[in-house]
Amino acid sequence: MALQGTIDAFPVVDVLQLLAGSRKTGRLIVEGDRSTAQLFVVDGRVTGGSIRDGADGDTADVVLELLRYRAGSFLFEPGSTAPDAGSPEHLDDL
Repeated sequence: MALQGTIDAFPVVDVLQLLAGSRKTGRLIVEGDRSTAQLFVVDGRVTGGSIRDGADGDTADVVLELLRYRAGSFLFEPGSTAPDAGSPEHLDDL
């Protein structure tokens, strides 16, 4: 079952903590006031991500950008995995 909501009701940091704490696997898509981004997690650890209209790259940069969103919506699609998954990184480390 997908998890979805709005950032004003459920901030991105709370969504990330939920995904990490419950060890979810899937893709988080956030359409926010700054842009649209996606983040892939496996067992609650980040394996990749990207920002539309921005350079794909460092996962920490994607997480940082997501934390800056103040308005918008999110959708978590369980089971999706990154096409070019990197080494899993714990969200607390990022």
